[in-house]
Amino acid sequence: MIATLLVVVATKYAPAQTQKNVLVLHGGFPKLPYNITADQEIEDVFSTDRDFHIQTFNEYRDEKRLYADDSEFMRFLSEKYKGQNFDLIVTVSPIALRLLLNESQNPWSNTPVVFTTIDRGMIPKDLPARFTGVASKIDLAGTLDLALQLQPDVDQVFYVVGVSEWEQFLRRTSEADLQRFAGRVTIKYLEQMEFPELLTRVSQLPPRSIVLYQEFNKDPSGRVYLPPQVCSQLSVSANVPVYAISYVGRGSVGGSIVSFDTADRKAAFVALRVLRGEKPPAQVVDAPQNSIRVDWRQLQRWKLSENRLPAGAIVEFREPTLWQQYWGYILTGVAVLALQFLLIIKLKIEGRRRQRSESELKRLSGRLINAGEQERKRIARELHDDIGQRLAMISLELDSQKDEVNEQDWVNQALRELHELSTDVHDLSHQLHSSRLEALGLEGALRTLCQQLGRQHQIDIQYSGENVPFPLSEGIALCFYRVAQEALNNSIKYSGSARADLRIFSNDGALRMTIRDYGRGFSLSGATTGLGLATMRERLRLEEGRLVINSKPGKGTEITAEVRLDHQPRDNAA
Repeated sequence: MIATLLVVVATKYAPAQTQKNVLVLHGGFPKLPYNITADQEIEDVFSTDRDFHIQTFNEYRDEKRLYADDSEFMRFLSEKYKGQNFDLIVTVSPIALRLLLNESQNPWSNTPVVFTTIDRGMIPKDLPARFTGVASKIDLAGTLDLALQLQPDVDQVFYVVGVSEWEQFLRRTSEADLQRFAGRVTIKYLEQMEFPELLTRVSQLPPRSIVLYQEFNKDPSGRVYLPPQVCSQLSVSANVPVYAISYVGRGSVGGSIVSFDTADRKAAFVALRVLRGEKPPAQVVDAPQNSIRVDWRQLQRWKLSENRLPAGAIVEFREPTLWQQYWGYILTGVAVLALQFLLIIKLKIEGRRRQRSESELKRLSGRLINAGEQERKRIARELHDDIGQRLAMISLELDSQKDEVNEQDWVNQALRELHELSTDVHDLSHQLHSSRLEALGLEGALRTLCQQLGRQHQIDIQYSGENVPFPLSEGIALCFYRVAQEALNNSIKYSGSARADLRIFSNDGALRMTIRDYGRGFSLSGATTGLGLATMRERLRLEEGRLVINSKPGKGTEITAEVRLDHQPRDNAA
């Protein structure tokens, strides 16, 4: 709130800017490029001043379409600005300056004048003291020099000119400038032609010639044209290159270009000094030197060599190369590709290390499982050949002597328990190492396993087999047998189901086995780290197979083991 109040108070009591009125007097009509440029530069410079509030009034001496003579135009201005005082007048073009040099017709004969957009040769030598400004150089001779440097074989120059008073003045001026080329080239003036006729004429020019264009505003029929558009149409119609003192980018090859925008800006700063009461640096201030500018597209069109351009020439509208357009993207892409290449190499190295590690792990896992199987065989043989036989001998000895013992009930009970123990040792021996797997193959061993476990635990285990190959490699047969053994034992222990199904079949080059129960099931997230499941997965991984488990609490469990048979070795068949 306080800050806002301070701003209001400061604004209220800030010193008011002094009003300055400036008349900007143009030659030609508002759409001419040099008039548009001058207005923009003057307004930009005036807007930077903080001491004055500068108000500009723009007027146009449109001699091509309005006002028969200067006196008529000046009477119009006198009536329009009757009673209005101007602190400064800025003239744009020689036409506007000429109006103010006639003291008898000038209602502001005491007002300072700053001129711009004018050739130095067009400024009278006896300027009144109140006149100052910036003079440029319309370098038609420099433009022809450029043309002859690019095309040394040219021997004819066709100069395009209209019929207005201004253009005829430029024609007379150009004759003096081009006098030094006499004897080297023939200069012909294309004048007193209506515009359509002019376009036809330039389309039929002889070889080894060029078109020199300065300005075309009006043809003999009285039609008025915009010089930039004329330049474009001439360039399209002409069968030889067109050179111009301006309008680069409008179809001309180029030329010694006048920097009117720079001259106008310099003149605007001179005007500010006059408004402040300062003395201008001189009556005539030189504009920056012209620059040789060419259109790269026209060089390509006419097959003109850039090597012939003078030193310091500026080539505009050059189509950038792929590198110039996209160098940032190209460098970024190369960097990304290089990084990706390095990452690929690193991943390749890591992949090989991982493959070696997995191969070593697989080899070690195989050795552990094989060692386990060998140990199972050893224990099974010990149980069957040693402990089992010893239990059988004790059972036979007790059975032969039971008649001699008075307490026959105790002996009979001991004999029954001994027979059961001998049977359990026999079954345990087959669980540790099933000789049926070697003798009967996988199907026979699985069928016997289902019968044995069903009888031993009083549950219904249904077995079915379809298209099971025979023989199978020892590794696959033992893998499926151990997976079935582990899965059925887990189902018996944990599911509480009175029924289980084991189905083994082959199709599409794969051997699949499913074990399903209808018990309580379990949550997969809490059981996948169990030792039994890990052992089954490891066995299948060694055979390049996979294990799939589907289970939900209360919905039972289904375990599927799958191994591809396409690439399995057929040696060590079981």
